[in-house]
Amino acid sequence: RSFNQYKLRTMVKNAEDVTGPVPASPADARVTRLGNLLRRTHIDELPQMLNILRGDMSLVGPRPERTVFVQRHVRQIQDYPRRHAVRPGLAGLAQVYGDYYSTPREKLRYDLLYIRNRSLGLDLQLFASAVGLALFGLTPRRRGHARVRHRREEQRWRRAYQALRGEGAPDADTARPNEAAARPPEAGDGSNGGSA
Repeated sequence: RSFNQYKLRTMVKNAEDVTGPVPASPADARVTRLGNLLRRTHIDELPQMLNILRGDMSLVGPRPERTVFVQRHVRQIQDYPRRHAVRPGLAGLAQVYGDYYSTPREKLRYDLLYIRNRSLGLDLQLFASAVGLALFGLTPRRRGHARVRHRREEQRWRRAYQALRGEGAPDADTARPNEAAARPPEAGDGSNGGSA
């Protein structure tokens, strides 16, 4: 369902008048200096505590997206509606183990992995990790060369999987079907993220 998500403004006024709705990118000219600081420390997300109190969101879950982006992703990305099986959250697996500027496909893979494995323990771990990231003001990792990016994404997936299972990620031939579907493509397979 749709709801009004509260957030502190981080972009210039009327930022989408020329471009229309487009996701933020690294070094986005629409983001103000103060906005960069608010985004880096995630302070811009604090008003969403009102959404949590109203029951629109929970503390942990897939991040809510704007309706215009949801409609686009539903058309373009297989299984995208599955991320709506749970209430959206202030912090999620994609925010803790992913990258602020990850593609929607990459974020979806984290979201589906979270949905399949969600528990109170995992929620507590993710929330504590998200608070730690915000308190220390860690900036999003910038993306480099495609091969390096893919390798880093693979490493983030393995860390996320290990955090969920408390063990190393399985080999492809020993993974159960739903685990294999949750894992990223192997480095160098030429895939562009695929569908989750």
